[in-house]
Amino acid sequence: MAMSRRIPALAVTLAMVALPVFAEVSLQRSTPEAGSVQALKLAEVRLWFGTVLAPGSVVIDVFDECGNQVDMRDPAVERADRRQARIGVEPTNSGIYEVHWKVTAEDKSETKGSFKFQVAQ
Repeated sequence: MAMSRRIPALAVTLAMVALPVFAEVSLQRSTPEAGSVQALKLAEVRLWFGTVLAPGSVVIDVFDECGNQVDMRDPAVERADRRQARIGVEPTNSGIYEVHWKVTAEDKSETKGSFKFQVAQ
């Protein structure tokens, strides 16, 4: 009977330890924020994650409503804070823009996602 009580307790303990590790890789915030309205002068998209990113492991693409890529194709992990990634953008028109990203953390775990924001004059 004592052994059967230990197994569930061990499973709960392991789950509590493992969950934060997976949660840290997710996108914490962005500039511009998902669903926000930005001025046409927007120069970059910046993403913050809950863990340190591996250098050279960031893929960020930004597309306009017609599917044209409007980023500068220069994604980078910030040297001063390796939880941040950025890419230069040059939106040319008002409209909805979509950001797609894929990153690899220093521990080799990967995450990807997308969000939209609007540019208005």
